[in-house]
Amino acid sequence: MKPLCTPAAAIAGALILIALTSCATRGPSPSVERASEDQTLRTQIFLDSKGFGPGVVDGRPGEFTVKAIALYQQSRGLSADPPPDTGNIEPYSSYSITDKDLGAVGTMASGPKEQSKQEKLPYTSLL
Repeated sequence: MKPLCTPAAAIAGALILIALTSCATRGPSPSVERASEDQTLRTQIFLDSKGFGPGVVDGRPGEFTVKAIALYQQSRGLSADPPPDTGNIEPYSSYSITDKDLGAVGTMASGPKEQSKQEKLPYTSLL
């Protein structure tokens, strides 16, 4: 049995959502704007993971995101009509700092001449 909404169908539908969101004459409410940003971010992450670079992954629909969606749809023989569904893509991740990470932090020499004498150029903080 074929699933009702495949990732490809979700991307096709996301194009519609992005187009409608970016063409609106009145600004959306903050909650709608946030949902649209999350939807676009999920779409960009999905496209990037499939090798269809959407440009900067920033949650904002732009020229490269729209082009990447169109190329993805074309490569899969899809139309732009299915509804969006990117709910299974988590755009944010968490990370735990390791001892190896801490080992990469150190003091940076102040000038280029002094830096050239350092064995390695460390991070100056974990942030």
